[in-house]
Amino acid sequence: MEDLVRRLQISSAEKEVLRSKIDRLHNTLVTTLTKAIETTTFRPAPQSPTPYSEEALPIVAENQTKLQSKVPSPLLLSAALERFLNTKPAKSSETQRDTRRTVALFIQAFGDLPVREIDGKVSGDFRDVLFSLPASHGKRRNLSFQDEIDRAASQDVPLLSTKTVKNHFMRLSSLWNELLRRDMVEKNPWSKWSFNLSNQISRRAWKQEEMNKLVNTPWPVGSISNETFMGITMVAAYSGM
Repeated sequence: MEDLVRRLQISSAEKEVLRSKIDRLHNTLVTTLTKAIETTTFRPAPQSPTPYSEEALPIVAENQTKLQSKVPSPLLLSAALERFLNTKPAKSSETQRDTRRTVALFIQAFGDLPVREIDGKVSGDFRDVLFSLPASHGKRRNLSFQDEIDRAASQDVPLLSTKTVKNHFMRLSSLWNELLRRDMVEKNPWSKWSFNLSNQISRRAWKQEEMNKLVNTPWPVGSISNETFMGITMVAAYSGM
């Protein structure tokens, strides 16, 4: 283009216009090439993964130990009971006592599990265990948990009623609702279980001749006096026992 300008018979003003265009084109080319070179030069080359050196291994192990130490320990069932139920003033002492018994019964059967590990399968297994226990469970101190189940299976003894099993599940469900509100469990495995209460033992009032027999039959002399026997009978009749 410079040679073309020299050869062309044009005015000096036109030459200046062409010269400025040549300079702008030159600057544009230089700038574009410079950026392309810089981008290629400073681009980091891909590094292939290298195995840990012996010097780096202790550092990695130390970091893993620190990460593991920061992971909170799982919340056990016994700790959940103390933290979210028995410390609440809104819960009556009777509710706290009964729930503590239910949790103790579960721990006796399955151990003190983390609450996140107790799912529908575990609750179903606990349901089966409860229906296998005799109604007198806990009254014989010399028998273990499994001995009680074996005794109920081998002998014709009354088992826990459906109402009792349902009450155990209701207490655990109440505890799990508190955990669920705090996002400490994913779901409540103790809810939505059906319990048929229609097959319970029917109770009837005493007939008059049965009452007469009770009142008129002499109480055998023993450690309980006749006056005490009369008082027990009156309290039982009044309270429905």
